[in-house]
Amino acid sequence: MHVQTQRLETKIEKIQNKRSTDASNELEELLSTATQVFGDYVRRSTDPQTQVVEPSSVEELLAKLDLSFSSQGVGQQGIWQDINAICNTATNTWSEKFLYKLYSSPTPIGVISESLLGLLNNNVHVFRSSPIGAILEATISNKLAEMCNFPKDTASGLTFPGGSYSNMHALMVARNQRFPEIKTQGLWGLAKSGTRP
Repeated sequence: MHVQTQRLETKIEKIQNKRSTDASNELEELLSTATQVFGDYVRRSTDPQTQVVEPSSVEELLAKLDLSFSSQGVGQQGIWQDINAICNTATNTWSEKFLYKLYSSPTPIGVISESLLGLLNNNVHVFRSSPIGAILEATISNKLAEMCNFPKDTASGLTFPGGSYSNMHALMVARNQRFPEIKTQGLWGLAKSGTRP
């Protein structure tokens, strides 16, 4: 029994090591190609002659992508063809002519930051799920408080990823201020009491 358990543990360890090596090799290969593809994209995108948006119809855009969802997959070559097609038809936010109300041009370090987030795939909802993430979150929150001249030791609040989320929370705060009973009775309780917003 002990020998069988040892063999099973050895087999599991070999599988785990192979998976780890395979994932590492695949990631290195993909990143090598990504460096070339993304570098070329940014070079083209920052050329002053490049348009912010190339006018295309829905039909023209659909013809440039393989959206068949093959059960066999498309392999790396198919993936890179689609990535190139997406890059070539996307809004060019790297252009010096790009200016929009909800977001701005990316930066190289921003791309690296996004890549790091994807690589780690951590969630910071509790300390144990990402200790370093929780420390970074607290440190950055304190810095934001300092930048807004809020006292670091008593400052609290929420930060949001964009305007829509911020506006939704602002509306909820206004609603709760105007109708505090909604927190205990809900909308139904408000309607039953005859209160009209």
